[in-house]
Amino acid sequence: MLLARHPYLEHWDFPWPLILVFLLNLAAAVYCAIVLRLGAEKARRTVLDRLRDRLLGAAGTGKEREAALRLVIQQIQQEQEGAFGPLTSNPILNALAVPIGGISLVAILEQLPRWF
Repeated sequence: MLLARHPYLEHWDFPWPLILVFLLNLAAAVYCAIVLRLGAEKARRTVLDRLRDRLLGAAGTGKEREAALRLVIQQIQQEQEGAFGPLTSNPILNALAVPIGGISLVAILEQLPRWF
């Protein structure tokens, strides 16, 4: 969309309201990505806390159950796909960011959930 408005291709102007719409869309997308990541991390913490409580309650009841709970906890902690994955691993975002040189922006956006 931005490339289509380049003066070399067409003599369209870039009015401020259009720039504002682009920025608002970008802000909404970034906000949604941050909210999704924070919600996923909160859900992960909640589930891990519940599983750890069950692990404490399972102490001494059987090694198989304890081992199974430890395995589930470990798998949840190591999950790095979907909402838990870094933004730089999102193929759609990378495909959109590369042509405009936005990889550094993607790296910064990836760090935002860790700051809040």
